[in-house]
Amino acid sequence: MIAAVIGEVLLKTTNEVVVQAGGVGYRILVPERIATTLGPSGSKAQLYTYLAVRDDALQLYGFTSWQERDLFSILITVSGIGPKTALGILNQLSQSELVQAVLTENISLLTSVNGIGQKTAQRLIMELKDKLSHLEPDLSEPVQNQGGNELQEVVEALVALGYSQITAARAGQRAMQELGEEANLQELLKAALKYCRNMEV
Repeated sequence: MIAAVIGEVLLKTTNEVVVQAGGVGYRILVPERIATTLGPSGSKAQLYTYLAVRDDALQLYGFTSWQERDLFSILITVSGIGPKTALGILNQLSQSELVQAVLTENISLLTSVNGIGQKTAQRLIMELKDKLSHLEPDLSEPVQNQGGNELQEVVEALVALGYSQITAARAGQRAMQELGEEANLQELLKAALKYCRNMEV
């Protein structure tokens, strides 16, 4: 398997790059946000790659970190999620955002990705929860659709009470979904505590 390609950029477009390494030009599909970080023709590039094998083609997908490449390989194990869709997800969500969205069952964040509907988002959560549980999300990183400062305060309060960040974030998100963004801090904390206690049962 080709695990990484290190060489010189020959050309690039919005979602692919050709890297010359050892006299061979490798065509690598990448998320658009990664393509924008790569230098112009003649610059050096290092990409961690995943080789997708199909009956009619071999295609390399490239990422700037091994963790993101690993996340891509996990995403495409979900039924109905092919390499193109997985690439789109990683283009619009950071690793931390995706992991947190799955672990906290944040349907609204997942459906904000182009091509991801309600059913696909639910399938991502169902099939990825166990597979991503080892990837602790960075809750200090801003995440879309979090629901404002109240949710962050709920998470911090639950952590102070001894709950893990994963449990606190999941409970806070569920409380926000149930009560809505108009709920005050006390109402959210009460509902989140109930979820935390249920998780321990």
